[in-house]
Amino acid sequence: MKDFLDRNMWVFPVITFVASEAILIIWVLISDAPILLSAARPEIRQQFYSSLTGTSSSLLGFSVASVAILAAFAPRKKSDEPAGGYPQAGYVRLEGQISEADLANARGYVAVTLLVTSFFLLLLLIIATLALSLQPKHNANAALTSLTLGTAMASLVGLVFGVLGLALAVIERARNS
Repeated sequence: MKDFLDRNMWVFPVITFVASEAILIIWVLISDAPILLSAARPEIRQQFYSSLTGTSSSLLGFSVASVAILAAFAPRKKSDEPAGGYPQAGYVRLEGQISEADLANARGYVAVTLLVTSFFLLLLLIIATLALSLQPKHNANAALTSLTLGTAMASLVGLVFGVLGLALAVIERARNS
């Protein structure tokens, strides 16, 4: 299970989205009054959604730029490796040294996590923009509110895992140079 989660960090934002949506839907069904953002005054909701569109668009740019940086870290060939990348018979890796192929695979896993996070950030941007234009002056739409909060939570979790993975990829790249 640890290896699966290590190679598929993208499941954490997806699980966060599904769990938060399930909790919010149950809460809306149980509650007689509006909850969380739905209970806020229209002016507050409008300010929140406006702020959310700017924040999510800038974080979307950061996430896509991070994927581009990871893509630029192509596997390097060591001087004692043949053109195919397979070590020669006398090649010995030191204890604790990570192969370039393993590092490239790890960067790929982080890139996938950041791409899933980018999807949730894009979804958050679209939902917040729609909410700005579709929210009535008096009542808030519970579906838009729960989608906004669910995608925000998934984006937050995805960014945390993606940034940690990006930091580890850069550190490992520098350490193995």
